[in-house]
Amino acid sequence: MKYKHYLFLFLILLTQTELFSQKQFATFGFHVEPIIPLEMFRIKSETVLRENVTFNTKPLSGYTIGTHLSVELGSRFSLETGINYVTRNFLLDVQDGNFSDTIRMKADNFEIPFTLTYYVQLSEQFFLGHSLGVSLQLIPSNLYTRHNERNQTYVLQWSFEQFSARKSAIVPTFKGGIGLEYRSKNKGYFFIGPMYHLFAELYKTNLNYYHKENGKDISRVEMKTIGDYFGINLRYVFPPSDLLKHERKNKGKSD
Repeated sequence: MKYKHYLFLFLILLTQTELFSQKQFATFGFHVEPIIPLEMFRIKSETVLRENVTFNTKPLSGYTIGTHLSVELGSRFSLETGINYVTRNFLLDVQDGNFSDTIRMKADNFEIPFTLTYYVQLSEQFFLGHSLGVSLQLIPSNLYTRHNERNQTYVLQWSFEQFSARKSAIVPTFKGGIGLEYRSKNKGYFFIGPMYHLFAELYKTNLNYYHKENGKDISRVEMKTIGDYFGINLRYVFPPSDLLKHERKNKGKSD
């Protein structure tokens, strides 16, 4: 329910910004965003103990890469969108006495952001940008991984598996950030700054563990794989083109 409030507020901001804009420019570029696991942003490891068996999850680094489309609304505001490919990695491990095993889980999805950015001009070519908006996480499928070992007669000796069921095909998120942008009319725009994505879990992850010799058969150990992530946005935008140029040409022809 709260996501609807955020989206409604965001749409109001876009409407007000559009009313005050006088000249629209479009810019297109690409960006890469290394994802950094930091505990201060709820991105941390988790440990669960069941029947003297320890289960752990640990978030690893990942990255986002994609396109960037910006519509400049006046001299200070811009609407920004694009489509991104996001990959994140997690380590899931089990420790049972002298036995241990680790699963590396890779979670891939696509992202469509919609943000409003307010720029403060610091000098002739340097601008400080403050971004706020929503982002749609497109989750393609569930995730499953299994490690196991059998003896020569094909009798199962041990098994460790994870099943991550996506909570929804489309997950709305909050997205915010700040960064420094250098603008050159001939060379384009260069941007760097931190970006934070805040939302609930993307998957419901359960671990199952079986070990014949140790007499263990543990199922449905629920682990948290938080979807939040913090990254450093590195962006390049090609020199801007006037969106109204084509419209003015057509208007001139009609006149």
